[in-house]
Amino acid sequence: MKYLYTGNFQKLIPDYLIEACIALDPKAQKQLYEATRSRMYVLVLRYIREHHLAEDVMIEAYVKVFKNIQKYRRDGAFEAWMRRIFVNECLMFLRKEKNIVFEPLTVLPDDSAFEPPDEFDYEEIMLLIEKLPAGCKTVFKMYVFDDLQHNEIAQLLNISISTSKSQYQLARTKLLGMIKNKQEEN
Repeated sequence: MKYLYTGNFQKLIPDYLIEACIALDPKAQKQLYEATRSRMYVLVLRYIREHHLAEDVMIEAYVKVFKNIQKYRRDGAFEAWMRRIFVNECLMFLRKEKNIVFEPLTVLPDDSAFEPPDEFDYEEIMLLIEKLPAGCKTVFKMYVFDDLQHNEIAQLLNISISTSKSQYQLARTKLLGMIKNKQEEN
């Protein structure tokens, strides 16, 4: 990740647990849920801030994980596969709720990484990110937190790559402006 990554998505889930889940073993499913729920909940909360809605999305995502676990190809980390399902579920929820609107941008995108000043802690940055418009906020979170490339974001959101890049830049510019304003207040 480029910045603000707090979870460890590379924690390995043992193959025997995945195999037991494929065999529909309820104890294994519970064990997998217990091993991943806190990280997945934090992931869902990045997209859906209302806890009761985030919990609903989590339930739907876990249902999809257990329903499709036999499709996991073992060509990458299992939690990365899971994370993709959770992100997709969040995006489907946001689309259904029509909470994603993309704003036009007239400036050419600058794809440089977002690096906030050291005096801002994680919570302050997260509060500022939540103030961004939904479209650019979603792209920003996918690019920064989920470490997705613009072509992946474009495919998931059904937008062009240039729209993904411009929305990231819009979020970055607005966020840096909010940081500057906050610094001037202090």
